[in-house]
Parts: sequence; C-alpha cells; structure tokens
Amino acid sequence: MTRQDGSEAVSFQRARSDLGREIAALRTHPRFALAIRLGSWVLVAASALFLVTVAARHWDELTRVALTGPQWALLGGLVIVYSAALFLLGLAWHGVLLALDARPHSLVHSVRSHTTAQLAKYVPGNVFHFVGRHLMHSARGGDDKRLALAAVVGNGLLVLAAVAVSVACLAFGADAGIRPLTLALGLTFAAGLAVAVLFAARLNGPRRGSVIAAFAAMLGFFTVMAGVLVALGQMVGLGTSPSLAGGGIAAWIAGFLTPGAPGGLGIREAVMVIAGGGGASADKLLMLGVLLRVVTFGGDVLCALAGRALPVAPDLES
Repeated sequence: MTRQDGSEAVSFQRARSDLGREIAALRTHPRFALAIRLGSWVLVAASALFLVTVAARHWDELTRVALTGPQWALLGGLVIVYSAALFLLGLAWHGVLLALDARPHSLVHSVRSHTTAQLAKYVPGNVFHFVGRHLMHSARGGDDKRLALAAVVGNGLLVLAAVAVSVACLAFGADAGIRPLTLALGLTFAAGLAVAVLFAARLNGPRRGSVIAAFAAMLGFFTVMAGVLVALGQMVGLGTSPSLAGGGIAAWIAGFLTPGAPGGLGIREAVMVIAGGGGASADKLLMLGVLLRVVTFGGDVLCALAGRALPVAPDLES
C-alpha cells in the first residue's frame, strides 16, 4: 500500500467516524425524538380511528356476538396455549445469544429475562422490552455490544420466521384475493433467507447450530399462533381457512415493524380487517382481532408470571 493509499484510508475512517457521531447526535436530538414519538402516535391514532369507524359501521352485528360457555372455555385454553408457546421465543433468544457469544448467564436466565420483559412492549414506544432485556443480561455479565447485536439478529430472524409461516398458510389457503400479499411476502422471505444463510455461513459449527435451533423455535411459535387464529376464526364464524391464519400473522408483522405502537396496538387489528377485504365479513374480522388481542395479552401476562417464577442461581440474583 502506498503512502497516498494510507492517507486516503485514514481520511475515510475519519469521515466515517465523523458521520457516525453526527448520526448519533441526530438520534439524541430532542426534536428528532419528539418527531419519532409524534409519528408513532399518529400511526396508532389513525389505526384506532379506522377501527372505530369499522366498529361503528358494524355495531349492530358486533353487539349480537356473544360467546357461549364452551367458547369462553376455549378462549381460556387458547390463552394458556399461547403463553406456553411464548417460552419457545425465550429458548430462541438464548440460542441467538449463544450464537453471538453474548455471554448469557444461563438458559433459565435467558428465558426468564425474555418472558418477563415482554410486558414492557405495551408501554408507548414499543422498545422498552428490548431495553429491559438488555439491562437484565448486562447486569449478569453480558457483553453490551453483542447483546445489542443479538437484539437486531433475533428480531430479523423473528420476522423471517413469521413471514415463512404466513406465506405457507396463504399459499395453502389458495385464496385468489390475497395473491398479491402472498407474492410480496414470498419475495420478502426469499430475500431474508438469503441474508440469513450468508450470516449463518460466517459462524462456526456450534454457533450455526444455535441459530438454526433458534429459528426452528420461532417457526414453532408462529405455527402455534396460526392454530390459535384458525380456532378463533372458527369461533366467530369465519371458518378454518389457512389464509385466515396467514393474514393474521401478516398483521402481526405489520404491528411488530411499526415503530412506537405499544404491542402493535391498533395496527394489527386494522391490518387484519384490511387484509380481509372488508365487506360483509368486516365485523367478524374485527371481532377476530379483538379476541386475538385478548389471547395475546392474557398469554403475555401469564407467561411473564410463569417466567418470573423460574429459579435462577440465588447467589447471582440481583
């Protein structure tokens, strides 16, 4: 390398460092933070307004929907099933931490931190569950940089798993009305899978195995969610089409990717109604969204309580 090449490399590194500082300053600027919060709440408000409009249009139909005793029992059973499935995400989180050498304290601690921090996603901002999880691991000796990377990788794999199950359900359902959605999600999955394969190829054998195991656990979680959606669809009179489950998981993806929406509140329900095409079944789709919210919130609470009860080495408890 010539002296000129070395000088250019140093200049490039200095420019990149300066750019990084400028971006960091922008992110911490009060106006930038305020704009993000306002934009997030505008999205939530717009979704809520949309749902109120649909509910008002179909109010008579909604008020006639009454669950029987067996249906209430089924709803309670689905809450328990969903809460149990959430532990799969805790296992997946531990696998991602192992793959990135983030020094997780133990399997039990990883699952406990994931399950108990989940409730913080309902706080406006939709980021506090990530922050809480990070702090819990950092307090037990986790590497901060690798923990941050694990959050990014874990979320990427989570969305990829959701897209995979959604595409499978939509394709199996063979509903002509949602072919554009199926195609879009299929292309997204192909692109995401390519990136995931390239990432996994850079890991050694055991770490690659941890990533694969984590992804498999995530697939298991969304498979359970698909089953919950089908059961709820049957309950409200929408039938048992796999397309219903695929559209519901697509709505979950929309809520997950919307910044600032607490637990995807409003976003998922709105997307679920839109994906269903509105029309005569809009009231049933809205009811499905409400019941799914009951199941997911109840499952999150139950899972957090169960996760908190998991024993962690007493000499390391904070």
